[in-house]
Amino acid sequence: MTAWTWYTSRRPPSHDRDDNGNESPAGAKADYVIDQGAGGTMIWELAGDYRWDATENGGSGQYVSGSTLTTLMYDEFKNATAFGATRSTIALPQQTLAPSPTGSPSGSPWPSPSPSPSSSPSGSPSSSPSSTPGTCTAPSWKADTIYPAKGVQVSWKGRTYTNKWWSLNEDPANSGQDGVWTDNGPC
Repeated sequence: MTAWTWYTSRRPPSHDRDDNGNESPAGAKADYVIDQGAGGTMIWELAGDYRWDATENGGSGQYVSGSTLTTLMYDEFKNATAFGATRSTIALPQQTLAPSPTGSPSGSPWPSPSPSPSSSPSGSPSSSPSSTPGTCTAPSWKADTIYPAKGVQVSWKGRTYTNKWWSLNEDPANSGQDGVWTDNGPC
């Protein structure tokens, strides 16, 4: 949903009032959030938040960068009643991420670059699997366990997974390619 409204007598779009002095969609949305007892709003970006300055352009006026939306939201919320938030009791990660040689922090959700492929094989193929199928050696994944650092292996539903970053209550079987867990195959 957008909070922009284009008015014929005012360019660019406005966040506060329309041509007739009626409340804009942004004000109506702030009222709705307050009426619902929600904690606030989020503004994705403010690149077009302009205000009219009559002193600009040699006294003819022009729109300049402003704070109409943030001012409107502040004015709406400053007298709203508290929304009854409670403090989280979930343990926070204790790990501090340190830069790795690739420039991204260790424990980052983004994979490190892969080395360039080699034109010659780096080893001989093995005819035997590294583990016996059906036997999982990694500990079983548990929803209530915090996996605080990348590289932790777990077994779940007959497969082995390795986490890419801190995790709690994220089912490895539902992780997908971009999720926290890498599927290492059956165990």
